[in-house]
Amino acid sequence: MALSRWVRHVVVIMVVAGACGGELTAPIPLAGSYKLSLFNGSALPVTLSRLVSIPANGGAGFSCDNRLVGATLSIESTGLATTADTVRVVCDDGRPDVVTAYPNRGTVTMVSDTARIAYPAAGNATSYRTFTRRNGTGVLIFRTEIDQPVVGSTGSPPSTTLAFDLRQRVYVP
Repeated sequence: MALSRWVRHVVVIMVVAGACGGELTAPIPLAGSYKLSLFNGSALPVTLSRLVSIPANGGAGFSCDNRLVGATLSIESTGLATTADTVRVVCDDGRPDVVTAYPNRGTVTMVSDTARIAYPAAGNATSYRTFTRRNGTGVLIFRTEIDQPVVGSTGSPPSTTLAFDLRQRVYVP
């Protein structure tokens, strides 16, 4: 009888310890709506990449800048997050600019003072995780991990590469 009671106490302690493993899914202390203020230390808009066309026939080429012009981040106390990056493609050949918004939804897990926001992928698409913490009244995304599927030869198992983006994003309320 005493051994049975001891086993029950050990099981209860193990369950409680497992439930308190340092991760918190709700309520989320960073809950709020934010807009991007700085990207890697620079005010918006910022050029993320440039595409340069060099024609094979020696004619006139052109270039296009992929510019981040805005972004929002909403973290709900329930553990859901929504982001939307707005990108403008600006070309120097006279074509009209193209503005595109890239919305995404993810789930938030708190580990100590850091929120890990996981954005799952559908099918063979890219998934990513951001690591966020409080920055004054706003939040700072200080690391992004990107899982990119790798297409192998026929019959080989699918694989994924992991890339890191350490450009910081500062969001304000």
